[in-house]
Amino acid sequence: MKKLIIINLIIFLSTFHLSFSQNIAEQSNFFVENGELQYRKVFEIEGISEGDLIVKLNSYLPSVSGFSEITFNGGAFTGNLNDFTVDFEKYGGRTRDIFLQLQFPIYSKILIQVKDNRYRVILSDIKGRGPNPIGEFEYFYTLTDRKLNNHSFNQKEIVINGMNYMDQAFTEKFTLTESQIEDDW
Repeated sequence: MKKLIIINLIIFLSTFHLSFSQNIAEQSNFFVENGELQYRKVFEIEGISEGDLIVKLNSYLPSVSGFSEITFNGGAFTGNLNDFTVDFEKYGGRTRDIFLQLQFPIYSKILIQVKDNRYRVILSDIKGRGPNPIGEFEYFYTLTDRKLNNHSFNQKEIVINGMNYMDQAFTEKFTLTESQIEDDW
């Protein structure tokens, strides 16, 4: 009898925990967390202090095309990514291999957090200006369990390719090059 009570208690507590935990799906540095698509990636630079990294990012970010309203506050940069077009052909993609929205500019909010010799880029509220600007990137993922608010990524090749091309483009956009790190001007 005690075993039955313990088993029921374990099942109840695990179900209770699952229903209140954050539900995250991940693919190519893209995450769906509580129904919102985000891009997150950590960049590490060897041989640089946190203070120097902040100085380098502070001089680099405002000069990058497509970045606007970049501000620094307490260890994090915030701003917007505007009118960013993924050059999918540069990464081996063809028009017929990608979803339509990737052929149009992308807009998002930017959060860059700095810690030690690393910085983490988080893009949220990702939108586009394609023929279907509302909900266009929701095609990336689907709701798999409404009760638990679980999501999973669409496994169609066109979606996987699109996320990979976006990941490569964002990585290139947010990577500090050796010359930007070495530049003392």
